[in-house]
Amino acid sequence: MATTVTRSNTKVSRLAAQMGCEIAEGVYPAGSMLPPERELARRYGVSPTTLRKCLGLLTDRGHLVRHPNRGVVVAERPEGGARVGQIAFVSPMLSSDAVPYIRGLTGGIDHDRFSLATYITQADMNQYRRVIENIPRTGPVGAVIWVPFEDLCPIHDECFAGARFPIVTLGQHPLPHVAADNVRDCPVDAAVKVARRIAAGGCRRPAFVGAVSRRLSEEQIQTLRRELGPHGIGLPDERVFVVDTPRGFGLSPDPYSDVHDFVADLLARGLDCDCLICGHDYPAVGALRALAEFGIRVPEAMKVISLCRTGVERTASPRLTTVDIHNEQQARKAAELLIRRIDGHKGYPEIHYVSTELIEGETA
Repeated sequence: MATTVTRSNTKVSRLAAQMGCEIAEGVYPAGSMLPPERELARRYGVSPTTLRKCLGLLTDRGHLVRHPNRGVVVAERPEGGARVGQIAFVSPMLSSDAVPYIRGLTGGIDHDRFSLATYITQADMNQYRRVIENIPRTGPVGAVIWVPFEDLCPIHDECFAGARFPIVTLGQHPLPHVAADNVRDCPVDAAVKVARRIAAGGCRRPAFVGAVSRRLSEEQIQTLRRELGPHGIGLPDERVFVVDTPRGFGLSPDPYSDVHDFVADLLARGLDCDCLICGHDYPAVGALRALAEFGIRVPEAMKVISLCRTGVERTASPRLTTVDIHNEQQARKAAELLIRRIDGHKGYPEIHYVSTELIEGETA
């Protein structure tokens, strides 16, 4: 059955992610009956309607089974000879960012053979680590894991040492102790496209505001400098900023405020630039809000361009100029590679790159 994460009901999605993680951790053991709905709603501090929608979502994902005479039961782990095997997708991202990945995986698997179980931890890195460590115990036939950079979230992946199922990773940083196929975008390619767009747009004094891995930011900064230099456009250190974003992670993530406050402080101190290059859409939106507060018109007085499209791009105002890294296509390729491994392919691990595309918006 296809699995979706809805952007329209964040509370349901968050609760489903939390309960899914607790099922993976054994808080609700396989084969056990869940407590009554009224008790669960009180335990999680939600309305009965929200709780029922959450249970429906977890049932669709294969975590729960409804029995008319018994109630809601935690699904048993799939046995080796089962006709339908479960593929796990684990990611620390927000639900809105996970949607295209889930869509790609859902479209890339044979639903007569496989079901998809999703573990989306809503930027809670501690919960993400716990889920990773418990995935081998859930008994999937394969797993697709989105791996953040190690400086954002170190992963103790020794838990996969004895795993008897294949893994495909998404993202720039592989699991160090796991031999797995990897599908990723090319951040350097994104930086090349952005640099060329800036040069064509007449910007002369760009600034860089990153809010991702410092290692990734450094790669993109060097690429921007290399591409902008021949056009006589500099990107000196005094206009390069990599912002720590602690409020973007945890139980109630706010992916905008840290960059908003940082850019507002820069503007108050007289930042001299005509274009803000942002590491991805979340810092770009934070920067747009700061510019609006200072009465700086975009794009007339300041252009804003993002190096990576996220789920927020479609709702940003004005509409962001950004780079699409084709998450859905990445996930579909990951599903293809994983099923090939499930079917017995024994070749060396492969890295597959998916191209990027500049999306023209209203901010540059």
